[in-house]
Amino acid sequence: MPVTAVCCWLFSCTTPAEHSNPLDPESPAYLDKGVLSGTVTSFYQPFRPLPDVDIHLLETGASRRSNANGEFTFAGIAPGRYTLLATTAGYAADSAEVEVAARETRVLSFRLNALPLVADARVTAAHVKTRASVSDTDFVFLTVTAEVLDGDGSNDLQRVRVEIPAAAFADTLRRSNSNGAWERTFSPEELRDQSGSLIDPYNLVGESFRIDATDAPGAQVTSAPFQLVRVIAEEPLPQEPANGEVLTTNAPQLKWLMPPLTFEHTLTIQVFKLISGFQTLLLTIPELPAGTTAAPYPGRLTTGSYFWTVTVNDRFGNSSRSKEATFVVQ
Repeated sequence: MPVTAVCCWLFSCTTPAEHSNPLDPESPAYLDKGVLSGTVTSFYQPFRPLPDVDIHLLETGASRRSNANGEFTFAGIAPGRYTLLATTAGYAADSAEVEVAARETRVLSFRLNALPLVADARVTAAHVKTRASVSDTDFVFLTVTAEVLDGDGSNDLQRVRVEIPAAAFADTLRRSNSNGAWERTFSPEELRDQSGSLIDPYNLVGESFRIDATDAPGAQVTSAPFQLVRVIAEEPLPQEPANGEVLTTNAPQLKWLMPPLTFEHTLTIQVFKLISGFQTLLLTIPELPAGTTAAPYPGRLTTGSYFWTVTVNDRFGNSSRSKEATFVVQ
């Protein structure tokens, strides 16, 4: 065989290898990238998939959004260490660090904690006069209520408290039912600042209150500020029957004097009977219009000792109750 033919056979006439195997570094299909995929679920079992969660690959600026099954995928990721951040409204953000290698799929799982949501919060003042108090002493009770929801269930809420920053006051509320309602009525003795000094509730009008809610994993949210609109200092003055008056009628006409009030209000009448030293509510007459100064007892009272009160109520839920007016039916 001529030398030239041999050379052709050895060098130029040989078909090159195709390098089609993606594991071959010389292949055009060589896989030098990795894949990141994963799921996003709720924090607690049964781990519900969470759609529309934004997953951010911080080092590259890329982002994906989880699908209806809570799934996401980043393909073609260069080998290296990455940080992923999962965020969506109403949930605490979660992050994870992961090492990506070529020709490898790393699978992650995010479990997002639903944040508490303060849906409503309010504070009202109840001004009360009693027979035991002297003329220049009154009692003001503050009631704070809050509706606090949690996507992980109401049992996930660990603590709900009210804060009054200007008065250096903070204390916890109490769960009143399983539907997210929290409430507490603070007596005058319980309204103390951090130094132990009593807080004058009249000085709290217009100050900002706020609710802090904390769940089991430790996430904390703070409500928008809300205010105490007013403390009603004036109270009605019962006139008849009063002061232990002995009645010969069992259907008395209740009469009272009203202080001058410049705000929208209604009145509530309550009649109690004393039985073996215990007071029993017999009747409530609500929503009497402003300006009313008398109301008949709608029924017949039996022999015994009684007292009645009249209360002013404004449209914000604040109230001012009169002293008890006592009488006896023979």
